[in-house]
Amino acid sequence: MKHIAIDVMSFEAGELSARESVELFATLIKSGLVWNLQGWYGRQAEWFLETGLISREGEIDEEIYAELVDEDEDEDEREGELVTT
Repeated sequence: MKHIAIDVMSFEAGELSARESVELFATLIKSGLVWNLQGWYGRQAEWFLETGLISREGEIDEEIYAELVDEDEDEDEREGELVTT
């Protein structure tokens, strides 16, 4: 991750891989910044917390990550897509 503002803009533009997106939310949760962003970020963070994918301390559970992420690379060679349903 580069700079958090750049990472958020990259996330919103759809430029981050599933892994980078999870890492961004882990950073936002760990720092507490996620609760100061627009409501969707907080709701998404709550989903990550409820699934156990990210802890309140901002740690990623690798086993849950492996269950929720489609590891097959898609056409644009991104790292995989996060399954949120």
